[in-house]
Amino acid sequence: MNDVPASTKSEAMSLLDLYEARGTSKAIRQSCINMIQKGFDNPTICEILNVDDEYVDALREELQA
Repeated sequence: MNDVPASTKSEAMSLLDLYEARGTSKAIRQSCINMIQKGFDNPTICEILNVDDEYVDALREELQA
């Protein structure tokens, strides 16, 4: 990676960051769904997963559709 130009390194790292963030987002989403299905309340889910109440409500609505 030392032979790669700085601009390419930056772009490659940005892509890696995006993939990592996407994986984290998917994991948080799935964890939230699992907690909803197990009967956890919104305050508990928000505290454990560090998400907003609106996010949990949106997932609850999505699951009911």
